[in-house]
Amino acid sequence: MALLIAAPGRDVAVLVDHLQRLEPALDLRVWPDCGRLEDIEFAVLWQQPPGLLAALPALKAVSSLGAGVEHVLADPDLPTDVPVGRLAGPRLGADMAAYLVAQVVSHWRRLAQFSALQANTCWQPWAPASVPLVGLLGTGAMGSEYRNYNRPFPRIPAVSGAVSADV
Repeated sequence: MALLIAAPGRDVAVLVDHLQRLEPALDLRVWPDCGRLEDIEFAVLWQQPPGLLAALPALKAVSSLGAGVEHVLADPDLPTDVPVGRLAGPRLGADMAAYLVAQVVSHWRRLAQFSALQANTCWQPWAPASVPLVGLLGTGAMGSEYRNYNRPFPRIPAVSGAVSADV
């Protein structure tokens, strides 16, 4: 069995090193150096190149290299019988929560406007708006981490359970 990591534009050297230390006998390949495509049974993907999945006849499972799987599910070559997984864990949750906090603060404090004014050597102070109310749609791994990470901002009560695609 061969495992393929296909993440164009991403540096996967640390992941490759870690996997090789954990399992030295693993047949690990990194796109575009795929070797014999017939040997690849598992693929770890991030924005995989078009047509890649169609070229993997022995594929048994895929995992997204990130929390989202949209790029995998949107691939028209994804076989319908191949399970799709995603990464999750405390570091990923903390990183995503920190990113979301940064976006909330940036919007609230209008940091893009400050940066533009600074680039034009203009000082135009203003009072920030009231603390924003933040709503969470879902309390899965990412929503829960954000809720735990972001105590300073008031929140709309989170929606629990599955959300219909029709919403």
